[in-house]
Amino acid sequence: MKTPQHNNDSYHPSRIEKKFTQMISPVERFAENQIASSILLLICTALALILATNDYTAPIYSRIINAHIGFTLGEHFFNATLQYWVNDILLALFFFIIGLEIKRDFLVGELRSFSKTSVVIVAAIGGMLVPALIFYLINHNTPYNGAWGIPIATDTAFVLGILALFRHRLPKTLIAFVVAISIFDDLGAIGIIAVFYTPHFSLYYFVLAMLTFVLLLGTNWVGVRRPWPYIILGILLWSATELSGVHGTLAGILVALTIPARPESGSRLILRQVKHLVSEFEHIQNNQHGFILEDDEQYMALKKMRELTTHGTTPLQRWGSALEKPVGLFILPLFALTNAGINIQFSLLNKAWQHPIALGIFFGLIVGKLVGISLPCLLAKYLGLGQLPDGINSRHIIGIGLLSGIGFTMSIFISDLSFVNSPTELAIAKLSILGASLAAGVLAFFWFKWITQDTNGLKKPIV
Repeated sequence: MKTPQHNNDSYHPSRIEKKFTQMISPVERFAENQIASSILLLICTALALILATNDYTAPIYSRIINAHIGFTLGEHFFNATLQYWVNDILLALFFFIIGLEIKRDFLVGELRSFSKTSVVIVAAIGGMLVPALIFYLINHNTPYNGAWGIPIATDTAFVLGILALFRHRLPKTLIAFVVAISIFDDLGAIGIIAVFYTPHFSLYYFVLAMLTFVLLLGTNWVGVRRPWPYIILGILLWSATELSGVHGTLAGILVALTIPARPESGSRLILRQVKHLVSEFEHIQNNQHGFILEDDEQYMALKKMRELTTHGTTPLQRWGSALEKPVGLFILPLFALTNAGINIQFSLLNKAWQHPIALGIFFGLIVGKLVGISLPCLLAKYLGLGQLPDGINSRHIIGIGLLSGIGFTMSIFISDLSFVNSPTELAIAKLSILGASLAAGVLAFFWFKWITQDTNGLKKPIV
């Protein structure tokens, strides 16, 4: 029986393949869009509120997020609620991504220049200090003054989602500047959680965590670039950090700082090898015209090209890119779904609007972020104490201050730690976070819409 001959050049996708591609392409484009994560966060937040408020679904919602999930490892059984899995385990991957961004920004981004870094650091410190101070001043005579950490953080996903709406009318340096501030903001929030929101502390396990961190640094130093050693040691670091009493999400930052940022081969060598492989692949095609499934030489040439791309890039880039979508499109929406559920009743609304927790959070996020971020940046600009990125002006800075009042993810996270045994106060805190974040987002949207609006077809000048 004669074996059928195939030709790559004559291959055409079937009608079913074409239809499927047409169906899936909009989904892929949505996933690639920076706004996608923000939209999913909004949807999951709204869904959590609906499920928690409805009398029929509220008990089911509560049972789901408090359902125990576990596994057996030898003689040991690990058992925890779904909310714990999300907040303490999956969210560590979110902080791992933040850690990768921190390292990259210090090496090649906005933070490698001291004149620019100084402005970012001062703005980030102001953006944490002023909201915390406002909350504390409002609550200093109440039992809630220890929750001052709630309004210190900014939600990067929502911030970038709103900025993406104006990406064609704003300087590109603005997004990098906002990300840099958010990075320090998140780093500061993690430090505050580790120091001030640790219920108990074990020096033994903390030392074990630090020794594991040193071992990870050594793994990087000797040139290991495969993921498994970092995954295994990262799990050990997370376990030791969690057992020490410090929140396990700190481990995500620490592991990220040890990820190699150097490629295995230089660009020139990669270029020469790729050119050789392309020439080899072309030679095989010209002489054999075989279908790749039946031609091992073609397959091996393409496999070597794929390996070369791995050698030419860094684990910092590859692993960050691999986790970006799962974190943005799955982990953060899942966090919103399991943490934003508040049973909104009239009695709660009536109590919240005049409660010191609500006032501290609202004014901390709206006023505190605006003043704390904008004022240091404007002073640095006019006094020559630091350098703002090219193209960024006073109106942009005010917009950043307004936008930074969106404190969704980290603020909810810290409120969970602040009011572990106080469900009413926790509900008020979460409701206030949602209200303040919504107000900050709306104010920032209209501010950027005003400063970038067209006048007679021309972009409005910004001074």
